[in-house]
Amino acid sequence: MKNRLTMNLRPCLYRKQRPVEDDTEVEIVCLAGGNHRLGITGSDLTCVESVCGQCPIPDVLTEEAKPCLYLLPIRIFGEVEIETLYQCRVLYRLNPKRADKSLSLHFPKACEWWFPHPLEFLPPGTEWHTYRARGLYLGEIEEPAPPPWYWGSPSHPEPGPGWRRLLSWIAKK
Repeated sequence: MKNRLTMNLRPCLYRKQRPVEDDTEVEIVCLAGGNHRLGITGSDLTCVESVCGQCPIPDVLTEEAKPCLYLLPIRIFGEVEIETLYQCRVLYRLNPKRADKSLSLHFPKACEWWFPHPLEFLPPGTEWHTYRARGLYLGEIEEPAPPPWYWGSPSHPEPGPGWRRLLSWIAKK
């Protein structure tokens, strides 16, 4: 059996290791697949090697590919095949079904919002946006919810007692 130390996989920002609920095991998940479980560390990881070995996402997140900061790779794990799509973090809410199978619209000269991806880490909020974009594309989420850092519009304070008297006095006349 192979463990995480002997796997020969390309590094991927979207492959994460997380403790399972009882903290006795660590699962390997695909962030682009909506936290799809790929395997458990310490067990047979041939599935992880086959799924991650043919994944195009590590090739997209290279210096040569010039990925955009707003690029959201999405993986849809079907019964037989795995589909990889690309969404824009800025625009996916406008038309969630318009996900690209290629990077034709995600390079510097094709997009006015293009900004270089850091390549060493995922931008803040990527997991939330990836989950939302994937859910909207699949129809699992009806309408986009505001991001977790959105607290809504500020509420206007209730007018003080002096203002209420003035307004009622004006309304009488």
